[in-house]
Amino acid sequence: MKQKNKYVYNSFWYKVGWSIVIQLFARPILFCVSKIWCGWKIVGRQNIRGLKKQGYVLATNHVHPMDSSMVMLSIAPRKSRMTTLAMNLELKKGIGLAMKYLGCVGIPMEPAELKDFFREIIAEAKSGRPVIYMPEGHLIKDCSELRQFYDGAFFVAKKAGVPVLPAAISFHLRKNGKLRYVLNVGEPIDTTELSTKEISAKAREIMLGFTSGNKQAVEARYGAGVYSGDPKAEELMRKMQEQGVGRGGVK
Repeated sequence: MKQKNKYVYNSFWYKVGWSIVIQLFARPILFCVSKIWCGWKIVGRQNIRGLKKQGYVLATNHVHPMDSSMVMLSIAPRKSRMTTLAMNLELKKGIGLAMKYLGCVGIPMEPAELKDFFREIIAEAKSGRPVIYMPEGHLIKDCSELRQFYDGAFFVAKKAGVPVLPAAISFHLRKNGKLRYVLNVGEPIDTTELSTKEISAKAREIMLGFTSGNKQAVEARYGAGVYSGDPKAEELMRKMQEQGVGRGGVK
């Protein structure tokens, strides 16, 4: 008997939410907003298209409140799954519920619940669904550095037997003095013969190449010596790591 999913929402309303809300409303609106407000651009889209018939894990940095939405739209019209902290699905004013309907999957805060979470998200990748991970774990807007990775993304790819698409958002100064956000997508990493740590290291090397000019762009935008850390977010991730949650319980 098939187990009922606890974390991956796959009901009628998810299908309706994706098909109607995303395709007819959110996609064109967010496309316009991201283009005008963020100067959003994608480099390496052929690497996404090259995996259109299989599942994969796309790993990218987390540097803007809208970057998760923009990455999902970069994969659309294919349905994808975006991992996020479970607390984000509890946001008020319908935001959390909308995230759930549109394919976001909450990473549980309790280590005892991770087994079921991983079982479900690995099954999604195996079934051919793209899974989006932000291995830095939390948002720091316009962070100029590629931060420490947590291993959940690479663990999922390894267990599911799917490739990792290494991606990173780079910053470029526009004529109006604001930053342009460019999603750079690298060639897929074959996870077959690599360990979780080796996959992580290889992805990080590629992502560092994409973000090498970010510090210069951020300093040109805001001035030198800008602090790129968020003490509250870093404290939360420290506590999660101590509990075995931040790294997805992966040793």
